[in-house]
Amino acid sequence: MALREWKKVSSSTIYEDKFMRVRKDEVINPGGKKQSYAYIENSDAVAVIAQDDDGGIYLLQEYRYPVKKVLWQTPAGHLEKELNLLENAKKELKEETGISAHEWKHLGCFHMHASMETMQGNVFLAKNLDKTRMGTRDKTTMK
Repeated sequence: MALREWKKVSSSTIYEDKFMRVRKDEVINPGGKKQSYAYIENSDAVAVIAQDDDGGIYLLQEYRYPVKKVLWQTPAGHLEKELNLLENAKKELKEETGISAHEWKHLGCFHMHASMETMQGNVFLAKNLDKTRMGTRDKTTMK
């Protein structure tokens, strides 16, 4: 498959904070047409599927402002640069649920919204759970 090349003519930052940068590029698309392309540059992230011995998984219930809904989600968060991938996954699971795990497997990585953001997600499976400190955060955990 041939690569469809885009040519960047110019680039500017529309918005920036400690979590992300919104960029607007002027480009020439593979069809030769000049257009604007806006996208978000943000740090990579981890998500954890915490599975107990019965096969159940633990989810968090949180209100998410952009979609104006309460959603069920896996424990997840942006990577902290001073930690490796596994350390980030362990930190997110512990912070968000109080659960720790003795078995970890990196399931892979993906770009969920590659047409509009740079973030790469890394997914971990956590098993052999220690739930003695579960629920120490102000979030609902569901199995």
